[in-house]
Amino acid sequence: PIEEGFAVEEDPDQAVISYPLVCSWEKCLGTYNFLAVTTEGEMNELALLNPGWVNTMRAYGVTTLLLIPLRHEREIIGYLYLCNFNPDKVAEVREMAELMSFFIGTEVYNAMLLKRLDEMSHTDALTGLNNRYEEFIYKEYKGDVLTIDADHLDFENNPEDFASITDKIDARLFGLF
Repeated sequence: PIEEGFAVEEDPDQAVISYPLVCSWEKCLGTYNFLAVTTEGEMNELALLNPGWVNTMRAYGVTTLLLIPLRHEREIIGYLYLCNFNPDKVAEVREMAELMSFFIGTEVYNAMLLKRLDEMSHTDALTGLNNRYEEFIYKEYKGDVLTIDADHLDFENNPEDFASITDKIDARLFGLF
C-alpha cells in the first residue's frame, strides 16, 4: 500500500498532490479508463489499495472522486482529477470529464511536442552541441577562439595526439610556432 498523500504548502487551504502519490494512481486505475468513487463503501475499497491517498482525501473533505488519465496513444501523460461532485450526477460528470480529458490531453501532448521541437532546434543531433554555439563564438564573442576537432584523436593511447593539441594552444597563446 502507498502511504504518501498530499504535501501541504505554505497555505494549509492549498494542498499540492505529491509526485509519488500521482505515480500511484496508475496502479489504482488498473486496466480501466477512469476511477469513480461516489460512496463511502467505494472509498473504503480504494483505501485498501491506497490508504495514504484516501486518508488525505478524507482530511481535505473529499467525498466523491473521478480520476481520468490523460493519454497519448497508451501512455499516461497526466490526469484529470474531479472531486466533491453530486454523486447522483456521476454519469453526466464522467461524460463531460472524458470529453474534457481528450481535449486537455491533446493540448498537453502538443505542449510536450513543442518543447521537444524547441530543444531539437537548439541542439545538433549528431554532436549534442547547442546550434547557437557558432553564432555566439563567431559573432558575439570578442576573444580569440581555437577550435579543435578531436573526433579522430586518441589521447589515451597516442601521446602525440595530446601533444599536438597542447602545441596548438601554446602557439595561439604565445605565438611560438
